[in-house]
Amino acid sequence: MNVLIINQNKSDNIGDKLLSKMLCERLNNLGVQTKELGFAQTTEQNVTYEKANNTRHFLNSVKKKCPVLIKYLLNFGPKLREQQKKVKMTEYQAIVIGGGQLIKHKSVFLYCLIYWARIAKKYSVPFAFYGIGIDNNLTIAEKKLYKWVFSKAFFVNCRDTDSAEMVKSFLGAEAQVSPDIAFAYCPTQTTACNEKKKIDYLVMPYSYTTAQSAFGLSLLKIQYYDGIFKEMNIKKETRIVLAATTSSDAGECIQFKEYLSTKNVDAVINITSTAEELSNLFSDSEVIITGRMHAMIIAMLCGCKIIPIRVSEKINTFEKEYLLSSKRTISNIKENAIKGVDTLVKSLKQFQ
Repeated sequence: MNVLIINQNKSDNIGDKLLSKMLCERLNNLGVQTKELGFAQTTEQNVTYEKANNTRHFLNSVKKKCPVLIKYLLNFGPKLREQQKKVKMTEYQAIVIGGGQLIKHKSVFLYCLIYWARIAKKYSVPFAFYGIGIDNNLTIAEKKLYKWVFSKAFFVNCRDTDSAEMVKSFLGAEAQVSPDIAFAYCPTQTTACNEKKKIDYLVMPYSYTTAQSAFGLSLLKIQYYDGIFKEMNIKKETRIVLAATTSSDAGECIQFKEYLSTKNVDAVINITSTAEELSNLFSDSEVIITGRMHAMIIAMLCGCKIIPIRVSEKINTFEKEYLLSSKRTISNIKENAIKGVDTLVKSLKQFQ
């Protein structure tokens, strides 16, 4: 059986690449052949560590003010059509969209999703959602459009109970729930619990401008940085490393390093571009401070203490379901993450 996997695997987000890799690996192990396509981003990107200059700030501000439909029509739509035309759709029995936070407010993702739903209809290929998350601030118009797409799906799976409840409430679709398939990842390097780690704090500051535009963060940047700084118990010998899973966060690392220098605190930026490099870094770290969900997943797998940067409802949900829950063990979470994909495959087999 051949299945198209459509998600943000081509973005610069290490977490998106990891979840796509783990989903494909599990499907392949169960006899399903997969091909990955970009959901919105169609060209391969990687994390780059560059401080935003005035020109980039201006261009980013223009992009953010541009209506999302115009962005889609002028940029994303043409690239999606170019990508899709290279694929022989008749060779695939189904499409799986996900995982990731694909149901978003004020985003080109809405129009990308409509595009893929229309492609599925055009070629009579059934499609499913797997491992998705949803924003809690969708407008009435967005809910109507997303609801139309979800009404066409034969299977829906969410990565957390809050998302499943919103999918039912907002979009009228029943969704199964299983942990993010990234939990099935096995770090190549681990450190014994009683072994002294080389890094006291691995800090991964979430992009301030993204937190403002996407989640309505109202703090001043200095207040935002102060909040992260207060989470660290810094002594003379404290070793601090900065890292990121996206380019926007990488730029924030550079600025946060400058902030730390005003406190007479030294920090080193570690450039990571893969989940493997990140997990190796985590294995050498005592405490991870991050606002990225997949960074927290890898940190859990590496046995690190986690301090979340609560920039979004997604992080609050993850903290509630995994970090604060005493009922879940890593082995149990891994098992349920794998079982979720197994359930998807059972549903896919009806189209063989």
